[in-house]
Amino acid sequence: MTERDIKVGIIAARFFDLPSNDWLHGDSQKITYSVEGPLNVVRAAQRLRQPGPFHRIPFIYNASIRQRQKLGLKMYDSYVTQCGKPDIIHGHSALWGGVLAAAIAKKHNIPFIITEHSSVIPRGIAGPRERKTAEQIYHIASKNCSISPSLIVDLTPLLDLDNIDFKITPHMVDAKFVYTNPPSSDETFNWLSVSNLVDDKGHDTLLRAFSKLNDKKSMLTIVGDGPLMGSLQSLSKSLGIDDQVIFTGLISRDEIPNAFTNSHAFIHPSRYETQGIVIIEALATGRPVISTKCGGPNHVIKEGDGYLIPIDDEQAIVDSMKNMMNNKWDGKSISERCIQRFGKNVIIDQLEELYNSITNHK
Repeated sequence: MTERDIKVGIIAARFFDLPSNDWLHGDSQKITYSVEGPLNVVRAAQRLRQPGPFHRIPFIYNASIRQRQKLGLKMYDSYVTQCGKPDIIHGHSALWGGVLAAAIAKKHNIPFIITEHSSVIPRGIAGPRERKTAEQIYHIASKNCSISPSLIVDLTPLLDLDNIDFKITPHMVDAKFVYTNPPSSDETFNWLSVSNLVDDKGHDTLLRAFSKLNDKKSMLTIVGDGPLMGSLQSLSKSLGIDDQVIFTGLISRDEIPNAFTNSHAFIHPSRYETQGIVIIEALATGRPVISTKCGGPNHVIKEGDGYLIPIDDEQAIVDSMKNMMNNKWDGKSISERCIQRFGKNVIIDQLEELYNSITNHK
């Protein structure tokens, strides 16, 4: 955003909860400052001293909040020393970026915005005290945003959001994701799926459906790593499709566009998504998408972009895969529609309008 004369800095705080492997192996790190391209970045990591299981006890939970806030305020001071006082604080997710943003804003009299990305409340991961903290953050923020309408729908029955308006500000698609011609070979149809290998992503359903597709000309590449890697590889073998399924493991962000280039279509069998940024990356490269109706994707995939199907419906996956292979898709139009909605300039325009609406009324 520096081309719009908007100076951007990032405070990146990591907290290791007890008990967890991260707490055992993730050492606290001192505050550091670096310039990374156009961004000024302050980083730090800290072990929380209050055990997570005891957060049900108010004074322990409140002590945990104060420890987070204290580090955030120190990191802010480091940022100001290097870059000067900002006009706006933009916290990402009430838990926990919003907690830091609110503390900084209160102490230094700066307006702050929250953009909600996280699914921890809708998925029941956050407890009642965390939910109350999120409510409080939303109520005192200058503006609240969400990356998708579905996330607000999911939050509404769980939190007191009376008199709170959320502006929809979706993730932008990185400029590196551009239209490319699909592979020219008619011998093989290459399917691609990209996500962490965790239960919420639904890879087990995808593999069972892929085995029922019974198409030896189809190949499925699954990009990502996670705790389910071994069990998914075993499932692939037991289904007799291990010669058609490639598990790449974790690859770098710079390699992801090439994965799309080598595919004909993208498939996302997730059980929950707040937006599904990987879907807009697929669309930007001109790849039609099959996705479950799992939240955010419901508002991303439009007519001509692919298919939306029920969650965990193996037959729906099989049917949509067959239809996708048998139909012609206008990849350039898919890409153009995506850029018109999620391109860098479009989202920057939205954010600039949002920031100006606050700074003009200070």
